[in-house]
Amino acid sequence: MTVSFQLRNRILAAISFPTGKFARSLKVALAILALCTTPLMNAGTAQAKGEYDVLENKWDAPERVLEFPPSLSLGTIIIQNDWRNRGRTSPAQIVQARGKVVIPKNRFVTFQASKEFFKNPKLIANFPPTAFDCVILKLMSMDDSEDDLCDHALAQMTHLKGIRAVILDKSEVTDSGMKALASLPNLEYISAFLTPLRGTFFKDLKGNKKLTAMSLDSVGLKDEEFKALADYPNLQMLQLSRANVTNQGMRYLAACKNLRWLDVGKNPGISDDSMQYIKQLKNLQHLEVHSTSLTGTALMQLKGTGVKFLATSDGTLNKQQIAALKAAMPDLLVTTKGGPATVDEETGTIFGQMSRQRRF
Repeated sequence: MTVSFQLRNRILAAISFPTGKFARSLKVALAILALCTTPLMNAGTAQAKGEYDVLENKWDAPERVLEFPPSLSLGTIIIQNDWRNRGRTSPAQIVQARGKVVIPKNRFVTFQASKEFFKNPKLIANFPPTAFDCVILKLMSMDDSEDDLCDHALAQMTHLKGIRAVILDKSEVTDSGMKALASLPNLEYISAFLTPLRGTFFKDLKGNKKLTAMSLDSVGLKDEEFKALADYPNLQMLQLSRANVTNQGMRYLAACKNLRWLDVGKNPGISDDSMQYIKQLKNLQHLEVHSTSLTGTALMQLKGTGVKFLATSDGTLNKQQIAALKAAMPDLLVTTKGGPATVDEETGTIFGQMSRQRRF
């Protein structure tokens, strides 16, 4: 999701890591977890009125005892006392997913799967439903034998009803494989950065009533699939940067009445016609439309809305327009990111189908 690099770095600096090769290899994973559990706010200011937490800070977990195979590690376990503090008052504990792992009560637990887990995900078939709060499944197929392993792993985790967050960034998960998430009634957050998803899975997750946030950055989604999001009653955050969204997709997103945080930056197909749909999002507070085709004239229509943070491209709004917006909306913070919308070779590559040989 779009959280500032400065904020991310402050989070990482605040977390104490054990030394050694094992701990160093997990730093990226913990960074992802920190981002998914960080209050969403604009860069450079604690804009309390516009922020919200991705995951609801409510759980009463008893002590958990997980029995992994003693002879090999299935990945890593990240244990946090309070994910809101992200290790600032006490360090995160990072252990191998091997043998007996005891989780103290009221801890937030993340499981990051290793390649060994993908080979045989049934090894956790007897784990209790509340074993994990978050799972990170990241595997890019390197040969034919590894095709569909991510989808297969998801299908083997449907008994883990306590899962609240699923991170699939840079994996080869498919829309078909995403159907398994429909079996997770407590799911609140999905992240699937740079995956081959097209959005057909939206219709399959309508029953996940607790789903609050989705981060689908650099994913070639199809506009017509956004229709299904009207049936997501608690959806508050959508991160759709460089996700192939056009005016038609924005028309469907207007039905997401509870959206508070929307990033549709780097989508050149979004033009001034989309403002009529953005204005229908009455609860919207955080809006990112940088590197789209929206003009300053269109953005002036935000007057009278509840938006408190606006990210647009350099030069889209002139000084007079910014002054007029801030006069009408004293709490508004305007920032700029990058230049005007462009359709380049990289964009075409991202929206194409991925493969091991990088063919599209």
